[in-house]
Formats: sequence, C-alpha cells, structure tokens
Amino acid sequence: LLSLTSFTMIQNCSASSRRSVAIFTFLIILTLVSIWTTQQIVISLGEIETSIDYTRNLLNTEQFVLHTNVTDGSTKNLGSIPTSPNKNVTILVQLSGEMANNLGMIAFGYSLQLRLQEEFHLNSELWLRHQTGVTKWKRAKSSLQQCFPFARGLDFQRGNTKEYLTAKVINDELLGPEFQRGIKSGRRERVSDSLKRFVDIFQSDDLHAENVTVRNVSLVVGPHNNPKSSISIPFLHADRMINFDHWLDRYYDKFREFFQFDDDNQPSCCNPDIKIDPDESVFHLRNFKGEMPNMYKELGFQELGPNQVANELFAHLKPGDKVAIVTRSFGDDHNDIDPYVKSLQKRGLVVRAFTENTGVQDFCILLKAQKEIVGSSKSTYLRWGGILGSAKKVRVYSVDSPERRMAIQNGRPGGIFAKYDFQHPELKNRFVFQLFTSNYTVDPGWR
Repeated sequence: LLSLTSFTMIQNCSASSRRSVAIFTFLIILTLVSIWTTQQIVISLGEIETSIDYTRNLLNTEQFVLHTNVTDGSTKNLGSIPTSPNKNVTILVQLSGEMANNLGMIAFGYSLQLRLQEEFHLNSELWLRHQTGVTKWKRAKSSLQQCFPFARGLDFQRGNTKEYLTAKVINDELLGPEFQRGIKSGRRERVSDSLKRFVDIFQSDDLHAENVTVRNVSLVVGPHNNPKSSISIPFLHADRMINFDHWLDRYYDKFREFFQFDDDNQPSCCNPDIKIDPDESVFHLRNFKGEMPNMYKELGFQELGPNQVANELFAHLKPGDKVAIVTRSFGDDHNDIDPYVKSLQKRGLVVRAFTENTGVQDFCILLKAQKEIVGSSKSTYLRWGGILGSAKKVRVYSVDSPERRMAIQNGRPGGIFAKYDFQHPELKNRFVFQLFTSNYTVDPGWR
C-alpha cells in the first residue's frame, strides 16, 4: 500500500519532489523492517527467558534433587531429575533447516537407534525437536509427511517441551561435554566408546537408587515411577547430520528401506508432467549465490560458475547429449540460472531447466534420474537424492577457492575436498567425488 501510494505521488510531482518522496518512502520501509526485526529478537529473547525461568523454578523443587561432587569435596545443587518408568532409551533428534537437512538429522538418530539394538540389545524411541525461532520447520515437516511414509506418524514437537529443557540440564551434567563430542565424532572408535559409557550409565541400578554416586555424580532421587515423565535419563542427543561417513557406509541399505519416497502422491511429491530420459544427465544447481548473494562465499558455499560447469564438470558430454537442470531461481527473470543454460547450450548440449517446481518435486527428479546426477558437496538435497535415488552415478564436486580456504580459517566446518572411501560395494560404485579449482578468468561474475 505504501509503495502504491508513493508511486501515485511521484507521478504528480516534479523531479526534485520525486526524489524527496522516494527517500521518504525508503526511510519508512527501513523503519518498518527495523521494527519487525526488533520484534523477532524480543520474541526470541522472551522464549529463552521463559525457558530459563521454568528450568530454574523446576530445578529448585524438592521432589527430586541432583548433586554433583566438585573438586573441594563440597556439592552443588543441580536440581530435579525426572526419573522415568520408561525402559526405552530416548533419542532426541534436534532438527534444523529444510527437508533434506531434516532427513540427515533423523538418519543420525535412526543410526544411533540401530547401534543400540545391534550392539547392546536396547530398545529406543526417536523424539523430534523442531528448530525454534523460525517457521521453515513447518515446511520441512509438511514435505516429509507428504512424501515420506515413515514421517507421517512422527510428532515434530515432541521434544519442544519444558520437560526436555530440564532433562537436558541434568543430562549434560551427568554425561559431560566430552561425551557429546564423542557421539558426534567421525571416528568409529570414539563413537563406540561413548555409546558404551552411555549404556553403562543407563543400565546402572545405582542411577535409580537413593543417595548414590554414579561416575562421580552424586544423586539423590525420589521414587522412579513418576507418571509425568517420559524422557529417559540419560538420553541421547542427536544434533548432527549423516554425511559421507562411516554411518552411511554401515546403514546405507537400512536408509534406503526406511526413507522410502511416496512417488505415487502426485502432484504433491512428483510433477507428473516431467519425465527424465534414461540418457539424460541431471545437474542440481543449489544456487547458494542466488539465495544469499552477500554471504555464500563467507560461509564456504561456493559453487562452480556456468563456464566451468559446461567445460569442466560436464566435459565428458558430447554435442547432442542432454542435461536437465534442477534448481530454484531467486530472480523473477531467472537471470541467476540463464548463464548456466547458455553455457551448456554453447557446447551443443540439449538443455532444459526446471525452476517452478516445489522442493519435493525437484527431489523426485533427482530420485528418478537414471544416468547420473551431479551437484555440489554442500547440497544435502544432492546427497540424499543420491543415497535414495536410482542414478547409476552420483558425482559430487567440491570447489577449492581462496574464499573457501578463508572460510575454513575462520572456523567454518569441513575441509576443501568432501570425499569418503566407501566400503559398501554399491556406494563405492555409484559415488564419485571430484575437486575443481575456481577459475575467475572464465567466470569473472562468480568471483
């Protein structure tokens, strides 16, 4: 409304007045954006304060008390421990991001569930805790429940409770920070040691007795038949994604069975008007540059420019070969996608780009590709499209650039070259990892 009003005013003003109206309009819009941003910060701080107040109050109750020994021999009160009659291990999966990120995080929780059953004969249950402070978790939930049957029975808010906030304080103190780093580790031995320690504590009879010490933690607990509590103490906190790692190598077949895609649900999950030819390469352009043009390099999310894609990434293709581009455009005129189309066409390739699909419809294309799918190692969509799909080859490329090296120096996770030496025969045959050096001479606009 403000823009329309300003436009009308500008049409009836002199040149100098038009400038004044334009500046005034810009300042009003900037003020409104600032007010909205401030409100979001206040809301988030309010949620945090409410959680802290609740936890503090609950920790001061006398029903259950937890003490821990400190170096001087004294004790400090850590608060209530909601002991539970539940003999299943709770695996709390902390979700964040969109659909493919959620798949990776649930897969990690599922991997822990499988390990507990296989190695320790322990039953467990997955609890999901959605990301707070943003609304995109609702889109991720909708996509997963529409197109993945496993997700339809899951409660994405089960872990978003005050009970969890209290239990986490107890859990972190009981297990210690080194334990969580071990669980998240990419080293098999360290993960195994952490899981053994967890099971020792979980199965300890001392944990549910009165006035006892478990691994230097002194507990004073009340009756352990509290009907109001359902989260296990201790519980496993799954807050990382499955990557190209030993978890995927071990549970690849389980993942493909568990994360089945409902491609019959059309058009919600698959666009019935799009068919991928058996001899067609599918290129997933994640388009971090279009999504966050001012930050993608700083965050280490650089992709190859259009000329390098055409002449290096797809150098093996011959004139007349077909390429389908799966992407999302962040410009109404698709000017962030067109350079890739033109560069590939310049080599004589037959190119088509899909820019109007939903996220799950794009994902369906990756799953249905038969010849090969190609994309950035930074894309979880590409990763899971390869894991769950039918493509004979999954080519995953990394970019070595000055910006990527600087991002690593500044603490961004990961290295230059994302790769893994899979032992599973199908993974070993399907996945190909490639490293390219950015060339700003041929793609100056991507510097």
